[in-house]
Amino acid sequence: MSSFELEHVDAGEPGSACVRVAGEVDLSNATELAEQLGDVPDTQKLVIDLNRVVFIDSAALHVLFDVARRRGRGRLAFVIEPNAPIATTVAIVELHRAAPVATSLDEARAALERTPSG
Repeated sequence: MSSFELEHVDAGEPGSACVRVAGEVDLSNATELAEQLGDVPDTQKLVIDLNRVVFIDSAALHVLFDVARRRGRGRLAFVIEPNAPIATTVAIVELHRAAPVATSLDEARAALERTPSG
């Protein structure tokens, strides 16, 4: 069974949340990922750091796209460095079309500030 960890980190500003996901995210735990991400109130902007994810499958990617759809533009950004283990996968599925994909937390925050909510 694959496992992942989700850690809440200081977002640095009120009304925002940042979580860091690590490990393997796949069909065996995608529902748990969705539940944990769902615990972050929709009223908060959310940054999801995926740099420590070493494997992701289509079920987990579906969760990320669903979270982006639920939150809407300007409410979610991802952090994925170009050399992150899942960077190529995320590029192939064009996750950036669902929400901004940044290379750092500061860049993700700036992207959320530039994107109108809605």
